[in-house]
Amino acid sequence: MTNISSNIGELASLIGSLTVVGSALIWIYNKFIGAPREKKRGREAEERQRNIMELITEKNEPLNQSIQNLNGLLAESQADRKQLNRVAEENTKTIKEHDARLHDHDDRLIVLETKNGIRKVTYKERDEY
Repeated sequence: MTNISSNIGELASLIGSLTVVGSALIWIYNKFIGAPREKKRGREAEERQRNIMELITEKNEPLNQSIQNLNGLLAESQADRKQLNRVAEENTKTIKEHDARLHDHDDRLIVLETKNGIRKVTYKERDEY
């Protein structure tokens, strides 16, 4: 029985020693190999990201320029549309005035035709102008 308990004690001592040595080796690995490797990976990832961003920016420059040009054209188009609406309103007002004048002239012609005894007026259409 003593022999078994002494073997168990030695085995526990061996496991404890291996645990301490293993922990020390893991700490040394992390301190001298793992941490510098992670730092290096981080720097490389940042550098790759920066290079990708520069490349994307460079490749998208024509697209960005086109978008800016389209924005400028849009502003010009909106200004032109406002001006066209203003001209259309003025033309509509002028057409209404002319229409009123035409009705006045039509009424005058009817009065003159009635006064002069003209019953029917026919117009000949010309083929060519």
